[in-house]
Amino acid sequence: MILADFNQPSVGTIWIVIIALCSVASNIATVILAVAAFRKGHTEVTFSPNYVTKPEFTAHVASDQKDSGNQWGEINQLKKDISQIPDRLFALLANAGIIDRKNHGTRN
Repeated sequence: MILADFNQPSVGTIWIVIIALCSVASNIATVILAVAAFRKGHTEVTFSPNYVTKPEFTAHVASDQKDSGNQWGEINQLKKDISQIPDRLFALLANAGIIDRKNHGTRN
């Protein structure tokens, strides 16, 4: 018969108690943080009566269209520059392992 010493808890028992206490502490912390976030979550949205006239709105739309046109111009220029790169350079970069061949091996 194996005699167990019940006066001293085993190391495994100590770890189980520590893990259980940490679990309870983390649940309490989660509830506290959830309550704090819920209280902070109440935000008010207010609208100010800033009205815009038709000419101001038209100027804003024209400005946005100009910006969009400039961005598309830059994109098209980049496409044109990339199309001028020789296929040999793509092959060299793929052989060196710098780029992936399946992405740059052929052009559309």
